[in-house]
Amino acid sequence: MSHRRWILATLVPVVMAAMLLAAEDGEGKKYALLVGVQRYSDGSGLRNLGYTEKDVSDLAEVLTKQGYRVTVLTRAEWKKQDKDFLLPTAKNIREHMKTLSARCKAGDVLLVGVSGHGVHLKKTDKLYFCPQGSDLKDEKSLVAIDEVMASLKGCKAASKVFLMDACRNDPADGASGEKPAEVDSVTGP
Repeated sequence: MSHRRWILATLVPVVMAAMLLAAEDGEGKKYALLVGVQRYSDGSGLRNLGYTEKDVSDLAEVLTKQGYRVTVLTRAEWKKQDKDFLLPTAKNIREHMKTLSARCKAGDVLLVGVSGHGVHLKKTDKLYFCPQGSDLKDEKSLVAIDEVMASLKGCKAASKVFLMDACRNDPADGASGEKPAEVDSVTGP
């Protein structure tokens, strides 16, 4: 099965479940924040990825047709609209999460989806999403999954969904050089 078909086969049921939850909870508004990081800085220890921006834009299209108010943070969206707040940086992700969490009311739906590298840092023993500008030596340049979950928990939306499409393998696998020392290798069956 191709990567794209696998992603669609995996995400469509989750998105459909979120939409069903929204229908059960009333006629609230539906919001989505979608983040795709495809290119990482040289020297970051993270290799570039091939499909994240396309996956995010495809999901945005599906959600928009279902009545979601979608915000997309990708380099492609930044280039298209020439707005710095659309870059998929840690700062922008945090600001958009804060704004959407505050905007949601009871009966609303909030879906947050991220696609890119994920890491488990040894020094904090936490899981992180790696946005653009990630520095594995500076945890503030990353977005902790605990942070995303806390933001969703504090949100008043009736339905909250978090999707993370991130590699489980070492992020440097296939890149030149060795695995970054800061990353703990966590793999499973």
